[in-house]
Amino acid sequence: HGPFTPWVHPLAERKESFFFVGHYWGLVDPTFYRMCFPLRLTKLVYKLCRRTFVVFDGCASYLSAPWAPALVQRATPRPLLIVCLREPVSQHISWWRLEQASMAWAKSLGLEEEWVGEPDRLGYPPRSFADAIALSQSPRVRERWRLAEGLADGGNWPLILPAWALPFPNGQLSAFDRMGHYAETLAPWLARFPRECFLFVTLDELSEQPQAVLERVRRQCAALGIECAAVTSDTTRLDDAPRLNESPPLPPHLEPDEHTLRHLAKRYREPNQRLFDLIGRDLGWHDDERYPWYSCAKRLSFT
Repeated sequence: HGPFTPWVHPLAERKESFFFVGHYWGLVDPTFYRMCFPLRLTKLVYKLCRRTFVVFDGCASYLSAPWAPALVQRATPRPLLIVCLREPVSQHISWWRLEQASMAWAKSLGLEEEWVGEPDRLGYPPRSFADAIALSQSPRVRERWRLAEGLADGGNWPLILPAWALPFPNGQLSAFDRMGHYAETLAPWLARFPRECFLFVTLDELSEQPQAVLERVRRQCAALGIECAAVTSDTTRLDDAPRLNESPPLPPHLEPDEHTLRHLAKRYREPNQRLFDLIGRDLGWHDDERYPWYSCAKRLSFT
């Protein structure tokens, strides 16, 4: 069972609640997290009917939200944490396109483009991909991320995030640099949860070998004592599987430029290696033809 979401949209419905990144008017207190899931009565009915009952929340934003590890630990101290890893430069391109499409959609509804400004947003929204990257690396934004790390221990009840932190410190488009440093982002999670709670999966594996990935999920669930249905070929058909967050290319003036992509690739080589060392395997991003920005010999062309 996926969670309730405030966004009735194919992008998120029955997939992610967005609870711990404050989409419920800033409320992130673990006490209220259960409202996103079915009633205990529903679980009892499933048990009486001898049917498997598992709930999940597939919100990618939780990984990077600095307050999320502490709050998730309070809500469920021994979950299965499936960490979906994507090559960071391609992740940034996808995130930029998604956010630009969302802003264009909001503007088409008559909403103002700059609806959040100072002091909750600094230099926001960035006008280009390069500007967004620079904003995420700026000292002012880094300071906001540092302050956000202590929000989970604020002592107030119920816990409500301040406007400057929603849904990431200084806004969605200020998160690129944090998202690109996986090992550092994972550190607070690994400090709070035992290693057996983690399953690391790449987006490429999930796309190309879904049945193998689901079998790994089943085995990890069993190891943690979580009830899970057997994986069959019927559960892994991809003929009609949607790409929920996929966004088309943007107008040329908004698309990422080659110089910025190559700069990011150079910047992320060492952080990527720290991730590979952390999870115990090289994910091959630096030599993969799908990620040409790591190769000096290839000119970039992508859609």
